Amino acid sequence: MTSSGVFLRIIHLSNAAGLAYQHLVCQSRPRYNTQTNQIIMKSNIVTLILSVSLILISIASFAQRGSQLGTSEERATRQTARMKETLKLSPEQETSVSDINLKYAKQMQSVIETGGRNLKTAREAKSIMKNKDKELKEVLDKDQFKQYLTIKEEMMNQLKERRRQRS
Repeated sequence: MTSSGVFLRIIHLSNAAGLAYQHLVCQSRPRYNTQTNQIIMKSNIVTLILSVSLILISIASFAQRGSQLGTSEERATRQTARMKETLKLSPEQETSVSDINLKYAKQMQSVIETGGRNLKTAREAKSIMKNKDKELKEVLDKDQFKQYLTIKEEMMNQLKERRRQRS
């Protein structure tokens, strides 16, 4: 064999050895590209499904909370019935109180619908309640109004306590 023949044979053997090595390495190594991509895709799909379901649950619970409060008319009717019972309203007072409750329940509805727990919303609600109290003071006698303020304060304290327990 000539030197060029030997040289070609060495190159051929080294190429064959390289191919064999490459074949062995590829067979023993896991297929990271396809397996990893499948795992990543599955985890992305699971994450997407969980995110979408969490959003839907949040939307449903928010809508349910709004429906639990009822319409402004329903809230005004409930308030009037409670006030009639606790304050022992006369028929004339009952109609006036009913009108006042409805008027301010409608105003509060817009505050409820805007939602959010920010300072502006709280100030709006407080202003509405203050105006309502002024009108009720003109309709109720002194004892009834005093009792109304006491009940209102108790309800506010209960609401604060429930908020503390949630957080």
